[in-house]
Amino acid sequence: MPDQQTGSAGSAPACCIDHTRSCNGCLAAGPRDCPYPYLLGVTVDARGADPPTLGCMAATPASSLWPILHYDDTRAVLRFLVDVLGFREALTVEDDRGDVVHAELRWPGGGALVLGSTRHTDGVHGGMRAGANALYLVTEDVDAVHARVRAAHGHVVAPPHDTTFGSGAASYTFTARDPEGNLWTVGTYRGVA
Repeated sequence: MPDQQTGSAGSAPACCIDHTRSCNGCLAAGPRDCPYPYLLGVTVDARGADPPTLGCMAATPASSLWPILHYDDTRAVLRFLVDVLGFREALTVEDDRGDVVHAELRWPGGGALVLGSTRHTDGVHGGMRAGANALYLVTEDVDAVHARVRAAHGHVVAPPHDTTFGSGAASYTFTARDPEGNLWTVGTYRGVA
């Protein structure tokens, strides 16, 4: 079994990573039987207690678009995105210094996001700056997300309001800035069918 503490994926099969089909019993029998529980966002109790409700990727629609954002303080932004905006942490990998080098987040209504650190400059994404992006999140409860941002003393750029996007569609929306400057617009507009 992979080491959950280090987040080492070892040779996790692709189906365990994106949960598009059952494999190794993880979806059929539950998180205790999955050889990769950290990929499910589930901690399996070593004493044999029942794990929390299955939080696997299958509960959220699969995403075929994964924006990649780099941050100077990935751990602090990870907490903001999970605890304030409402993403679900699916995978977090740390380096030998304890820095978060890779994190995968899931949005409850579908969609995924990858976080990386600006400290790690190897690879094709190594030169990405922090705080130079804008993202849009769809939710039916804009006011609840806005309330969490305000309660966390987050920076609200535009308060909740009715607007019309370039497509001509109406949306109830607000925009907040994350701790490193990225803009997050949260609204009810789901795009054209």
